[in-house]
Amino acid sequence: MNLINNKSTIFIIFILGILFHFLISLLFSQPFIFGDEVSYKTMAYSFYKYGDLYHIQSTQMGHTTEIPNFLYQLLISPSFYFGDFFLVIIKLINSITVSLIIFPLYFILKDFIDNDLYIFFSLVLILLIPDLNYSVSVMPESLFLLLFILTFYFSYKYFINN
Repeated sequence: MNLINNKSTIFIIFILGILFHFLISLLFSQPFIFGDEVSYKTMAYSFYKYGDLYHIQSTQMGHTTEIPNFLYQLLISPSFYFGDFFLVIIKLINSITVSLIIFPLYFILKDFIDNDLYIFFSLVLILLIPDLNYSVSVMPESLFLLLFILTFYFSYKYFINN
């Protein structure tokens, strides 16, 4: 029974994390600030429109972009199905990606904290991510944070089990 309650609680924290980060990101309605944001947006649009990340005209970006990672652009490219609301959808995608870190954090904390305090610490960590800018900007840091924590979690589990 306690395991079911903990799983449902962690899912509720995940949903609250999405809502929290998404609402915070909606407070910041800035256009693209960093040059990288324009590059990521343009490459994602290129993938959406042409099925190719590098089908970019020189007038779309002032320089040639050579970005070795493309996972983030693939992740946000469906946002262009929503027309002018693409930036809102990108913020939602970033909010979901940032909030997904609750699951590896939960399992890591569960190994270090004996009682149900790990749920409380999971909630605190999901709401107090050091930089809430991850949900606001069109940058791959939200995906990087998730992948970094997942890598840490799987490495930790590997060393514990072997």
